Amino acid sequence: MAMGVAFPRSSWGQSIIAQQPSSPGSERAEDLSLAEASQLNQQAIELYELGKYSEAIPLAERALEIRREVLGEEHPDVASSLNNLAFIYESLGKYAEAELLHQQALALRKKLLGEDHPHVATSLNNLALIYKSQGRYVDILTVLEERRFLTDHRGVLPFA
Repeated sequence: MAMGVAFPRSSWGQSIIAQQPSSPGSERAEDLSLAEASQLNQQAIELYELGKYSEAIPLAERALEIRREVLGEEHPDVASSLNNLAFIYESLGKYAEAELLHQQALALRKKLLGEDHPHVATSLNNLALIYKSQGRYVDILTVLEERRFLTDHRGVLPFA
């Protein structure tokens, strides 16, 4: 199960932070912070893949915290961090926490990437998996119907 999708900072053009005046060296500090977040995120993924979920949580939480501090609340990397943390909570059976994080990632991706972006469909699938784990079949149908609507109106199905 793939956890996250990396979005290079440069592909997003000017971030909220980059639009604000900065002091000399602050960009370097931000880059170092983002590098730390990426490293923490990767370590969390590796621990997740080894089944060490409890050890992965603080790393994933810190990666999310750094990304929010440096990039702001509305950035694709924040959505990826939310998504990754949700998978870890789901693996621990903490479905309420996982659902909330997946919903936040979905809302953020819709806002930033648009309703018809493949990562929105991925987030919808992730929510459906949470609902399946809980036997919430009506909720699964609702989510899958939204995904089908997106797919039917996209014209291209790279994520189907």
